[in-house]
Amino acid sequence: MTNNRGPVGSPSGSSSTPRGRAPSFRLHDVRHSYATSALPAGIPAKIVSERLGYANVAITMDTYSHVLPGLGEQAAGTVAQLILANHATRRPPMTSR
Repeated sequence: MTNNRGPVGSPSGSSSTPRGRAPSFRLHDVRHSYATSALPAGIPAKIVSERLGYANVAITMDTYSHVLPGLGEQAAGTVAQLILANHATRRPPMTSR
């Protein structure tokens, strides 16, 4: 079976896999698959960054933040809830008589 890039089932879509052999994958493909699966699953970016061997988490987030749509909105909503909850439970200051 083929598609417009070549035989279905080959990672690159450009060459067939001999019968009885597993398809080959580049290390880069495995790393990218790990990162793009782990981040949306909720694995902390720091952990993903360490597993990928990056020097700091900024590299991971610069490269893979596109797999976390709505991250900014989620963060804003969480902080807003914290602020509003804190404001609702705050007592007015005591005045001296």
